[in-house]
Amino acid sequence: MLHKLLEKIKNNCIITKELFDNYNLDDVLNLRNNDIFDSKWIELYNSLEKLEISNDNLKLIDEIRKEVFIKSCNISEDSEIASYISDDFELICKAYIFNINNNWLNSIIYLYANNIIPYGNIDVRESNIKEILNQLLNK
Repeated sequence: MLHKLLEKIKNNCIITKELFDNYNLDDVLNLRNNDIFDSKWIELYNSLEKLEISNDNLKLIDEIRKEVFIKSCNISEDSEIASYISDDFELICKAYIFNINNNWLNSIIYLYANNIIPYGNIDVRESNIKEILNQLLNK
């Protein structure tokens, strides 16, 4: 499924101009840096960082992150938001590899599937990572 994600990103199906429409990126960055969002993101990052990932999967994740960063940066002309979005996709990939169903992260995936940059207080939905990732891949 991660190969399909990479293909969709390369084919401009996931990181699109619509993702960045109607946003003041400075406001988005501020809301991502506030404690409500940042503490949950860091907690998830720290739990996923402890997991052993194969070299092949690490290479694939790095390629996905690179594509997400380049596309986000080219569209938004803002490397900071591009870095954040790239980091989100790293979490998504790692959670998928280990089939970790974190409803907060699954809600992040749902937002990306609906062309919404995640920030602030996320409306958490119960979901399954494989099902919600399929929504992102089929947008």
